[in-house]
Amino acid sequence: MITKTTVLIDSGTYRDIRMLSDKDVVEWMSWAGIGTEATRQTYTSILRSRKYIDEVNLPTKLGEFVSEIIERIGLTTDLTAKMESRIETLRSLSDLQEFQDWINDLTEQFVDRLFDMDSGELDVFVCPAGHKAELVNRYWNGRQVLLLRCNTCEKLYPL
Repeated sequence: MITKTTVLIDSGTYRDIRMLSDKDVVEWMSWAGIGTEATRQTYTSILRSRKYIDEVNLPTKLGEFVSEIIERIGLTTDLTAKMESRIETLRSLSDLQEFQDWINDLTEQFVDRLFDMDSGELDVFVCPAGHKAELVNRYWNGRQVLLLRCNTCEKLYPL
């Protein structure tokens, strides 16, 4: 059964969308070659807990932002597949040191790319009124809540 819901796309624009079940996401990940048979089942709950996707498995602003950064620094699914392949070939401590050196070199490259990025290259968070906003953490009822803070509107908006 296909479930649909209506969501607010931007100020005043609503659209009917097909809600994705966790099973739909896992099937897509399998098709796209993301993760392994053993790990895919856990991804949706992890992404939800990190606020990268919402309750109907749509990307949040935070998820889109993180995804954009990952793409820009070059952390691809091909690279993670290569990492997994290299892990499978580890046979000795000397192999482990070589692998660790390779990971350290990659990490250095990613950090350098982050520092080299012009802040204008990335979409910034915006409030519903379209003003530049910043991501903030708050604790409420013992839980971490991610919010956008707009200094122009002087409001906090939940993600």
